[in-house]
This record gives sequence, C-alpha cells and structure tokens, in this order.
Amino acid sequence: MLVEGCTYDNKKRFSSENRQSRQVRFEGYKGKIKDQTGKVVFVYDCGGCRVAIPAIELARTLYLHNTHLTRTALRPNGLQGLATTEQDQNTSTITFNRLSDFSVSSLQSRSAQAHLIWLLFDERARKGFSSIYESLLLCGRSEWSFDFEPPCLDGWVAKVAGPVGDQVEDIFYTQEITALHNPSFFYQNKVLIFHPNLKKVVCVDPKDKRRPVVDKPDQDPLLDLQSIPKLGGKRDIVSEAGFSFTFGNEIPSQLVPEKQENKLSPAVTSGAKNTAERTGVGHAGKEGTSQELDFGINRSEEDPQGDLKSAEGASRFQLFQEVITQLIELEGYQHIAIKCYELPKPITHRSAYINKDTGKPRVFHVAYIRYLGLPLLIVEVDMDDYAPKKTLSTRVFGFNSDPLKSFRAIMQGCSDNGVRWDTKIINQHCGVSDFAKHPQRETSVEGVKQARTPSEYKDAWVAALDRAVTRTRQQVNNTEEVTSQL
Repeated sequence: MLVEGCTYDNKKRFSSENRQSRQVRFEGYKGKIKDQTGKVVFVYDCGGCRVAIPAIELARTLYLHNTHLTRTALRPNGLQGLATTEQDQNTSTITFNRLSDFSVSSLQSRSAQAHLIWLLFDERARKGFSSIYESLLLCGRSEWSFDFEPPCLDGWVAKVAGPVGDQVEDIFYTQEITALHNPSFFYQNKVLIFHPNLKKVVCVDPKDKRRPVVDKPDQDPLLDLQSIPKLGGKRDIVSEAGFSFTFGNEIPSQLVPEKQENKLSPAVTSGAKNTAERTGVGHAGKEGTSQELDFGINRSEEDPQGDLKSAEGASRFQLFQEVITQLIELEGYQHIAIKCYELPKPITHRSAYINKDTGKPRVFHVAYIRYLGLPLLIVEVDMDDYAPKKTLSTRVFGFNSDPLKSFRAIMQGCSDNGVRWDTKIINQHCGVSDFAKHPQRETSVEGVKQARTPSEYKDAWVAALDRAVTRTRQQVNNTEEVTSQL
C-alpha cells in the first residue's frame, strides 16, 4: 500500500498535490544507485531525460499487486508454490494449489488475469520476481534495503509522478508509477484459470424457505495494525483504483469454477445497531478477532466488458426528472438527455449496491446538460431504502477527457466504496466537480418547524443544484484565468 510522498487515512491513500506527472518510454537501463538514506534506486534512459525509480516502487507496480503476491515473493518456493501451469498448442492452464492463500478476489478483473499470465508464462518476469527473495537471502543483515533485478523494460511506456521543484538536472525522480504498458508480451493461447475456491454461485428462489437474516455489516472497518485477522473469517477487500498494467494485445482468459453453489440471498436488517469492526494485517490466526485486509491494485476494472446497464427508473426517478426539468428552465441551461442505469457490481463484494427493498442492483439517474456551453452530468443514486440521513449527495461532473470511461470509473468507485462517492477517483477523472446536498424535509419559520410541501422541496433542490452547477462553471473560469496569467 505504501507509496513515497503519500498520506493515509484508514485505508485511503492521498497523493501530494505538489507533484508533476509525465509519460516516459524506457530506452535503456543505466544501473542502480543508493540515495542518502541507503534506498536502492534504478536509473533509466528515457530519451530526452533520465528517470530514477525507487526499487520498492518499481517492484510494487511490476509484481506486488496484492497481499498474496507480496507474500509469495518472500517465500522460498515462490511462484512454484502458488500455481502450476501447462501449455499445449492452443490452450494453457493455470491451476492454483489447494493450500495456496491467493484469494479469488484478485482474479475477478481482466487486468489482474493478464498480469498473472505474464508473471507465470514470461521467463523474464518469473526471473525478476524470484530475484526479490534471492536479494533478501543475500542481504545477511537485520535491515534489508529492498532490492531485486527487474526484467528488461526497453520499449515499455510508463506514467510517472514526482515532486515539483525537487528534481536534479535531467533526472526525474519518481515517487509513484501510475501506469505501465508492456508492448513486447504477446500471448495467443487462451488461458483457463482454476482455483479451488472458485464457485459458480446460483441464486435460488426462496419459495417456502425463509431468507437468512443478517445484520448490515460495517462497510468500512477501521484498519488496526495491532489486531490479528481471524482464520476463516471475513476479508476486507480493498481495490485501489488509479493504476493500470497493460500489454500489446488482449490476452484471452477464462475463470473455470470447480463447483456450483446454490445461494439464498439473505435479508439485511437495517434496524439493528451496527457494530464497528476492525481490519488487521498479516496472516490470520485462530485467536484472531478482526477481518483480514485483502488489498490490491490493478484489479478494479475500468473497462468492465461493456457499458453501464440501462435500468427502469426507481421511485425517486420521477422527482429527479421534475427537478431537472425545472432546473433547465433557468437562464444558461440546455437539456440533452436523462437516463437511468444499474450501479455496477462492486469488486470489493460489498453488499450496499443491492437495494434492500427490491433485492436487485441499486440504480442511479443521470441528467446530461450544458450550462453556458459547459457539458456536465448530474448524478443521483437511488437510496430510498435507507433512512433520509444516509442518502448520497447529488453530484455534478465535468470530465477532462474520455467521458464514458471516466464516468464508468467513478460509478465503479462509488459501488466499490460501499455506495459512497470516492473523492480520489472523482478528482482523478474530473476537470470540475461539485455536489448538492438534499434539502431538509422540514423548514423553520419563526422558530417553528414546518414540513415542506412537495413544491417547496423541489424548489429547494433546484436552487441547491443551480448553486453547484454555477460553482463548476466558476472552477473553469478560475482555471482559464490562471492559464492566461501564465
């Protein structure tokens, strides 16, 4: 999880605002050095400049994409103890060992599958991965300056970020790698992936059976570095977005379930008082009491094998439509379209994306508008099955580029985050954004609370949205003013 120059709040990582990013193409390895703290740093020729990358950051983005690969890298049997592989003319297989602790959650996205295939079928990748443990053995001291021998990166493209105003001559010091593209690995075989815990889940009709009743789980357990995870207990699955690992071709792969499990969807109680839970790190034990942290990168699918799925409007859709109709009658607005979609399935396996009343995926409503020529999306997630105080704010988005992909990533982040807006992903994909809180159902007149009429409630919501949209336009004006001054 650790990236140089970042700060952390619970399991959320925040990059420094005082940094610059650039895209580079590796053209030659210049060797390794040690900085003043003894940290190993690799230097690469990237055409017009050289790039210095800490060994731990390069290994994190090349290999250590999740908790389980990190543990594998520090084990004597390494990848051999993780899974076995077989190849024939057209098809290859990856079979995870029965005792492997590699979780199924790290196999669900296409990007994670492609990375695993590269790691297991590319000899240079395997050799570089194994060199991590070999470096640890050769150290011979109580403190290990992390080191390894990376594969040849010539021709690879990377997006890197480093501090502003702290660079030396023509060397760009990298704190974080946000993307890696390997154009040289082409794998034509279809790869079948087998895992002992991979099941085909079939939802069954309750009929005469009663649904099991469970308390609503804590959606964001507190990270407690001192607690021990419980063996066989729940996992706290955290998939950090913002990093991608891609290849020169799309690698065909398929997960193959070994068995089928009929499942009766439980009824989640909302009235019970939620108990705060904790997340622990390290290996689970019988004496453990907390959830096990299952952290990973490169497994939040930004291109989820298709677009957002259209849905019928929920109970709140009619009201949202009336509010948008009223909003666009104001000066400067232009209405384009209004649609309804299903919230994408969360990679974190959190249950909040299921509507408790319908048992189906939660829906959200989107209005496509222009304000003074600025294209914007207004998004309202239907949360009518929750108490009014737990509803999400209405968000206004204006995108930098590739709006479809950006919008999909934001809604995936919302779903992964337990149906809460993920501000890091929003900031990553939006040029401008703002929010409007839902109006109170009551208003105070001369100290006496009175219920708002439906018309008054709509007027208040329209006014709140108008203020949010106006602020996004002001953000654009401020950016243009600063640009003109530069």
